[in-house]
Amino acid sequence: MAKLGEVHHVDYHDSDWGFPRKQTRLTANPPLAMFRYLPGLFAVTCCFLSANPVQAQIFTVSVTHGQAEIGKSRDSYHAATVNSSYSIPAWGKTEDSSSMTIAFNPENRFRLLPNSEAQVTTGGEGDSNSAWHRVVSLKIGEASFDHNAGTAPTIHLDCETPTAVCGAVGTVYDVDATRGIYSVSQGSISVSSDQEDNLTLPSIGAGGSVIYDPGQENTYSKGDFTGTVILDGERFHASDANFTVAKQKGSSSQTAVRIASGTLGGVGPGDYLMDGGKLQPVTGKAVAIHPQYLAAAKTEGALSVERAVDRAANRPFGRDAELSSATAEATRLRIALFTRETVRETVKQTVQSIIEQQTRNVIGH
Repeated sequence: MAKLGEVHHVDYHDSDWGFPRKQTRLTANPPLAMFRYLPGLFAVTCCFLSANPVQAQIFTVSVTHGQAEIGKSRDSYHAATVNSSYSIPAWGKTEDSSSMTIAFNPENRFRLLPNSEAQVTTGGEGDSNSAWHRVVSLKIGEASFDHNAGTAPTIHLDCETPTAVCGAVGTVYDVDATRGIYSVSQGSISVSSDQEDNLTLPSIGAGGSVIYDPGQENTYSKGDFTGTVILDGERFHASDANFTVAKQKGSSSQTAVRIASGTLGGVGPGDYLMDGGKLQPVTGKAVAIHPQYLAAAKTEGALSVERAVDRAANRPFGRDAELSSATAEATRLRIALFTRETVRETVKQTVQSIIEQQTRNVIGH
């Protein structure tokens, strides 16, 4: 039987992620005088718990399946223990048919899926909010994230892959570092890369996904979502858009776009070249080259991501010759697509189409 004023702790599990939460309640009525101090004590306690940076530098392994390991470094892996806390920074990995859920608090956690490895760190010394900033560097494989604001101070959680950075708040999303795929179930995410200044995806809405593959000389991306795309410095709204981008890496010129469905910047399905910050329809010689360039950039991007992941995982990459050949082919096609003659012909035919449409409008009136 509980004594007067005794504090009783109850553990329970989240059905999806298995995160143990501790709920505290009084099991008997405390003396009346106690009530006078409870609000103040509660406020002080909450402030201490929520603002204590030392407490923030740990995480809990809430669920494991199969062979899941934790270590301070790659050289110190050992079996992860459920409901045990570990200090940050730390490494985690899973083997075949294995998984592990790491929780920073009940609102912020991620599940490392089979054959995956990640390092958990803070934002670093240069980050003023590093005490509350979590960075999951997914070196190889896949992870699922459940990232919500929760109580103050809010934990800021980013996922880094060898080729891109994905961030969000109030979101459930998945990352496949091995293939460069980012998808969101709830909320929205952003995807960008320090390797590519002229293609960022600041808002990918629920149900959307994107492949984001910076290559050696060309960047490839394929999106299927409603949200926002910043391309060559211009902001485009994507509405149920299924689109592909292939472009000169890191450059604000020589960008090819295909819209398969939906709209991007109010423009519907078709093949386009970026010109003057606008999508211009492909015409003339570019019609044949455009799809070839998209396909070649896709091959280059996929091989580049594979090499980056192998390096991050300390594995040899045995396809350097294939990557060099794919890069050379993609660049050759891009140059052919954006020769002065081809671009001039595309612009000329676009202008001619506009003039003909305006003429028909005048005649119609």
